[in-house]
Amino acid sequence: MADVLPPQNIEAEEAVLGSMLIEPECIARISAIVEVQDFYVVRNQWVCAAIYANGANADSLTVSDTLAKDKRLEEIGGESYLARLLTSVPTALNAEAYARIVADFATRRRLLTALTATAKAAYDISMPIDEVCGISHQQLNNVYKSADRSGATLPERSDEFIEWLNDDSPSELIPCGIKDFDAVVGGGFARGEYVIVAAPPGVGKTAIAVQAMYLAAQRGQNCMYFSFEVSWRDIACRMIAMKLSETGHNIHYGKIIKRDLTSEQRELCERGWLEMVDKFKSRIKIHDPSSMTPDQIRNAAIAYGAKHPLDMIIVDQMHHMSDGRKGSDDRQRLSFISRELAKLPKVMREATSKTPVVIALSRLSRSGYEQPDISHLKESGDIESDANMVLLAYRDPDDKP
Repeated sequence: MADVLPPQNIEAEEAVLGSMLIEPECIARISAIVEVQDFYVVRNQWVCAAIYANGANADSLTVSDTLAKDKRLEEIGGESYLARLLTSVPTALNAEAYARIVADFATRRRLLTALTATAKAAYDISMPIDEVCGISHQQLNNVYKSADRSGATLPERSDEFIEWLNDDSPSELIPCGIKDFDAVVGGGFARGEYVIVAAPPGVGKTAIAVQAMYLAAQRGQNCMYFSFEVSWRDIACRMIAMKLSETGHNIHYGKIIKRDLTSEQRELCERGWLEMVDKFKSRIKIHDPSSMTPDQIRNAAIAYGAKHPLDMIIVDQMHHMSDGRKGSDDRQRLSFISRELAKLPKVMREATSKTPVVIALSRLSRSGYEQPDISHLKESGDIESDANMVLLAYRDPDDKP
């Protein structure tokens, strides 16, 4: 089995290239079907790239000149190979059919690569199963996306656009639940947004995030919380305190986490927990490792989102994440992490057909009582440029004890 070559059709590859050299007018149609990387033979990739670069002016002379400038003409076999391509087909009449064959075999090779990566992950017993499923889903989704190059013309999108334009229903927002906070963000977070909430330690970033998740789950929305700073028990105790406050029982979450409770309070907490579990069911999932990479977060979110399409993803805090690379300093690490988190809403939409809001918590290098600005994002690596919104939290100096 190891000696079996990947799926390929060299004759079809040469026929596509020959067709484009014979009739440059077909290049635009071919380029919509076949990408340079779809060719199995490397020299065919180089020739295709040279043809695409010359466009309607492509012929054996211009393509030869382009390859010579790239120092690849001799490597493909010289001008004699281009001459051979010209004679590989009598006409360009079947160019698009040849192109579809090349694209089909390229998809088959990508599918084999995806399945190999999935098998490798499945054999790694140390890898959590949700991460394995996430890798599998993402690998196959990448193949689906590469295979679907149909797109749509403006007329084909016309009815959909008119329907959207005349839809008077309000945009779905995901409110935080803190009145003043929601007022600042226009009523809530919009799907597809990447939001950074930054504050110095002790100001309440986690409290804001947990409340947003709790209220989202109450509305029937699905949430995933990645906590690298506090345990799942800490988050659970915060939600119990919120649950009890709804019925007038104000017990600080700190007392719950320390189990500094009277027997009556303990009974209230247990009942509140069971009611919350019964109501929320699988709407909330909490990960609390010491660190994760953006790829691990993506894979876990895709795996869970495939069963429970996510409305909200929270990362607490991004400074504790790893970029999975060697040699990067803190600024480079955070820049990479932020760019990857910014892509997550689109990735989730493509993988699960639902677009969440992604909220990342970040540190500020300022006292909690000093009014911050963007420059105070600690070792930010310009992460603010990735975000749709950056919210800076601090305590009013009048509240200082």
